[in-house]
Amino acid sequence: MECAPAFDYARARHKTELIVDDSIPDETQKKVLFTSASLTLDLRYVVESSLDGVAVPEIKLELLDLQSQGHLGLSACAEFELCEGQVVTFILRTPPENPPIPQGIPRTETAKEYNVTIESIIEGANKLRARDDPVLTTRLVNGLLQDTNDFWQNWIGRSTYVGNWREAVHRSALALKLLIFEPTGESNMLYAFHVLTDLCNQGK
Repeated sequence: MECAPAFDYARARHKTELIVDDSIPDETQKKVLFTSASLTLDLRYVVESSLDGVAVPEIKLELLDLQSQGHLGLSACAEFELCEGQVVTFILRTPPENPPIPQGIPRTETAKEYNVTIESIIEGANKLRARDDPVLTTRLVNGLLQDTNDFWQNWIGRSTYVGNWREAVHRSALALKLLIFEPTGESNMLYAFHVLTDLCNQGK
């Protein structure tokens, strides 16, 4: 897996760091923080096993230098092998501006200290965290993925087109919908086309 964000259409530099992930109970797990002048992203992951007797996969995020290829900052990568039943989900997001308070960071040691389940620790931590920054669990990730699938299937299911190349038309409609900037309803294609035109005019 390689993650190489290019900020401001690959025109802005960014800083890349490996830091402790404060959104999961495992205090040893790291996440990648990408920071540019106008935008910050973080890359996190969750692992699980869907089969009894199969261990969860081991993931180690590392920094990757692709600057010789024109990237304006370090990237991230992870090399791993999955066997049947093993699942890893990577999440790239805009993190909240303020980190959670210490009591909002779930830790397995806390559960052992108070002799309670980690699930109860997570439930309590979520009450102390921002609504857009819940504790990252496989249940949460799988629920979000299912909600996303349901949304897009319901959206394209309202199509009344029955002519030729129906599948291709639907794929194009989905792509265009994905390019809509929700607050304004405008298409991001317009700005992308403008930037590409400027770069072409500059001989790039």
